[in-house]
Amino acid sequence: MWILIRVLGANLPLLKIYRARWRYMAGGDSHGHFLDELRTFCRNEGLAWPAKIEKRLGYYLTGVDWFLHWMAGLLGKKLLIAERQLAWQMAVMFALGDEVSELGEKVQADIQQAVLEKDKAKQSPEERLIGFVYQQIISTHPDLKTFEKYLSLALQAQDASLLQKAASLSPEQLRKITFDKCGYAFLLLRSSLHTPVGGYEIDAIYRLGGLIQLINDTFDVYEDCQAGIHTLPNTASDIQLFRKEFEQAVADVLNAVQAPAPRKKRFALQLSPIVATTRVCLWQFEQLQARSCGIFRPEAYSRAELICDMEKPANLWRAVTFLRKGS
Repeated sequence: MWILIRVLGANLPLLKIYRARWRYMAGGDSHGHFLDELRTFCRNEGLAWPAKIEKRLGYYLTGVDWFLHWMAGLLGKKLLIAERQLAWQMAVMFALGDEVSELGEKVQADIQQAVLEKDKAKQSPEERLIGFVYQQIISTHPDLKTFEKYLSLALQAQDASLLQKAASLSPEQLRKITFDKCGYAFLLLRSSLHTPVGGYEIDAIYRLGGLIQLINDTFDVYEDCQAGIHTLPNTASDIQLFRKEFEQAVADVLNAVQAPAPRKKRFALQLSPIVATTRVCLWQFEQLQARSCGIFRPEAYSRAELICDMEKPANLWRAVTFLRKGS
């Protein structure tokens, strides 16, 4: 019971992010003023606001808020509104870039070229929005050199992730794509803070990004299988081996963080609910594997079997149990 009280206490400052997440899932909007600026740009430019990406934006923006609060807590500093605004702009740029990439099968280099296109008639509404947001970022970013460095690496990682449609990738190749994709994106977001990134932080943030991408891939096994995207969890024939890799990734993140002990402990407690819910999902997959002659075969399971619904009381209780046990 004591560990649950400590987890709750550490996560109380983040409850507003949980509320924002739930609001978005219910179709609400928790970043109205910020998104209104983008809607105003579209209106002034005679563009139709791409409302179809609202859900993606909500997912990205609340995820960014989580990450920024983690980083500010480890640094022992108060998160500034200007820092959050800058990171939100980066999130919007990536959300729009992902949308353009998926709709038109463009690589990020093509999108960058389109954003810089002088003839607006040759740009999609999303590409014009990306250009608008990019100009806002470079006009206020405190460290443009670091921003451009990690933007380049993050875009390269996004393009490399397109290779996940190929079935011939080795686990090592999938692992690199997985960690690069979110690892460099997190380092890019970290550049929005006025405190320069350096030292242990670079390795720790990269590993944290890889862990979060592993978690996303775990909960997206059904969707990725349907889309023909190969990931570490949906290509694992033994989910227990993947679970060991996941647990090692959690340990690697916590070992890489070198903040003062109280801050590091608070971060571990804030991370623990996300880790616990992922363990519930892996437990669900282990039950499926046990019924499939000891082989995990996601292509043979139904949507209901693969999607881990964390609103179910039984799954919430399992998450609490994992929190109490710590594994």
